[in-house]
Amino acid sequence: MRHGSTYDYFQRAFRRKSPGWAPLEFGPDGLCAGFRLEWRGARIAAAEYTSSTCATLMALCQHLAEAAAGLTLEEARGLSEPWLLAAHPDIPEGRRNRAELAARAFRSGLALRTAGDPA
Repeated sequence: MRHGSTYDYFQRAFRRKSPGWAPLEFGPDGLCAGFRLEWRGARIAAAEYTSSTCATLMALCQHLAEAAAGLTLEEARGLSEPWLLAAHPDIPEGRRNRAELAARAFRSGLALRTAGDPA
């Protein structure tokens, strides 16, 4: 899978339209993020998110949203904090915790599928 720079993902995130409501996850620093996933059969048709206006968090959420399209539930579970950090080694140490928040928000979006929407 090809990865762009953190700045490339931020630029796309900055230009996108917010999806509106999504279940939010909060980080210890007051930031938040949430994902809504649209399913077509057993695959993610689209992933949308909302997040605090932190450039790093926005970039990571954008990367997750782009990477999730077309994946099955099992495949999407592989989009994790370590996966994000490996794809974005340019993130400064003090902001790397944003990957945990983005991944947790994405897992919450996946959990909505497993909780009440059969694959």
